[in-house]
Amino acid sequence: MIKKLPFAAILIGTFAFLATAQNVIQLPDSLYTAGDTITWVKRVPAYCEGPAWEPATGSVYFTQQGANSAANWPIHRVKPGVDTGIIWYAFRQNNGIEFDKQGRLIVAQDGRLSRLKQAAVGDSGVIDSILVTSGTNGVSFSQANDLSIGSKGDIYFTALGSAVYYLSPSRQLSSVTTNITQANGIEWLEEQKAVYVNSTGGGVYRFEIDSTNNALINRTTFISTAMQPGTDGGCVDSHNNRWVASYSQGYIKVYSARGDSIGRVSLANPPGSFNNRGGVAGNADNCAFGGADLKTLFITGDGGLYSLKVKVAGRPPAQGPVAVRRGLPQSRHVPSVETESRDLRGRLLAPDAKVPSVKAPVREAGR
Repeated sequence: MIKKLPFAAILIGTFAFLATAQNVIQLPDSLYTAGDTITWVKRVPAYCEGPAWEPATGSVYFTQQGANSAANWPIHRVKPGVDTGIIWYAFRQNNGIEFDKQGRLIVAQDGRLSRLKQAAVGDSGVIDSILVTSGTNGVSFSQANDLSIGSKGDIYFTALGSAVYYLSPSRQLSSVTTNITQANGIEWLEEQKAVYVNSTGGGVYRFEIDSTNNALINRTTFISTAMQPGTDGGCVDSHNNRWVASYSQGYIKVYSARGDSIGRVSLANPPGSFNNRGGVAGNADNCAFGGADLKTLFITGDGGLYSLKVKVAGRPPAQGPVAVRRGLPQSRHVPSVETESRDLRGRLLAPDAKVPSVKAPVREAGR
């Protein structure tokens, strides 16, 4: 995720919608059923970020980005197939979001991380706790960008610049690496003792974790910038495939656990959609898995929130008791996840797996 540039223009009123606007889906048949289409779940006349799925309510949350000078970047809450959503939280500059093990929403904001709570059904969210602010322990950061929460409530997060930060369960803040260019999306795979950091200027890096101080060490390149220009946020499925967004190219590209490119979902730029970021096909900046079976890919970018049904489930989010009630593993950080990409029958996903190329019209939610 990237701090958003000042708006060149804001669209007023409802988007114009044309059925001829098309996306291109190129995924292996083990990941996608040919013919399924991308749904425009929620239209917002802005560049949006940070989707997060909440199993307790069946809702998706995402942030609406604004001009650097705008104090308030709202968080939207949508229940797909039920309602078109509300603005749930409308102050501070909100960027990346994720639910912790107790089902509370943690949000990366300008100069801080906050934990939010809902006062009552229908009410706007309120701050439960400010977890950390810039300057804690003498460590400063600007716009907190993206975050990944561990099983103990500790957090690795990025901010605009070259550093990655670690917040301990006791809320001690440290800078754990400066060995990166334009740190962006981040994913902590606890069972691997590794952190993957998306770099806008460098692709995706893999770091090991120093157990003595939680510093990120032994950097290797998992995906090069040539393979993934304009790297932004992303998500991981239960086969350890990584779904990585490129805001400049307008796609979510899929990589196996070994870093092989195995497919992509390219967003079109439908006439009437908001396009301030200059992507070649309508910007895509982040994604998250959701739905009762975690087999819906939610995508943010120009124009709001999109979704696509896929065959593989995402890594279970850290939802604790809520996840248990829904028959899901308790944590997103589970040691049973495959270390290689496999299809639904357990077979290794071959590099030459059949990849259909489907031009799919953007479908509006409810139609």
